[in-house]
Amino acid sequence: MPQEQWIETLSQHDCTLTPTQQEQFFQYCFLLRKWSTFTALVSSGNLEHLEEYHVVDSLSLLGVVQKLVPVGGTVLDIGSGGGFPAIPLAILL
Repeated sequence: MPQEQWIETLSQHDCTLTPTQQEQFFQYCFLLRKWSTFTALVSSGNLEHLEEYHVVDSLSLLGVVQKLVPVGGTVLDIGSGGGFPAIPLAILL
């Protein structure tokens, strides 16, 4: 999914990204694609839909995290593999 399209998808779900966050997501997805060829962080069949299948899906937990974690609180994600959902949530929050 082109970057502009998934950013639009996020905005339809009340997730508006700053330019800095957009760049962080772009770099994160770039690195995942680059390193997945060596370490299988994301299956090769899902790389084409990385933003749609993994990033947007990870951010669907935003409401739960905001509800359960106090402002300034800490969240621990053990064994997140390619960083899902922790890194997308950290970028957004």
